[in-house]
Amino acid sequence: MSNVIVFLWTSLIALVAALILCVWAMRRASDFHRCLFLFDAIVLVINIGVVGFAIWWLSNMR
Repeated sequence: MSNVIVFLWTSLIALVAALILCVWAMRRASDFHRCLFLFDAIVLVINIGVVGFAIWWLSNMR
């Protein structure tokens, strides 16, 4: 059980880092690529929510 929580925390940190890099790249991109980066940022935020919910749910199951 603790291995799963460590994996989920690592995933959450990686997703936040990817979101920061995506926002940084979006600020430097052209107009066409901004739409693509915005879509990626939305997907990353959804993934962060899913991983965060999984961590919360597993923490409450103990």
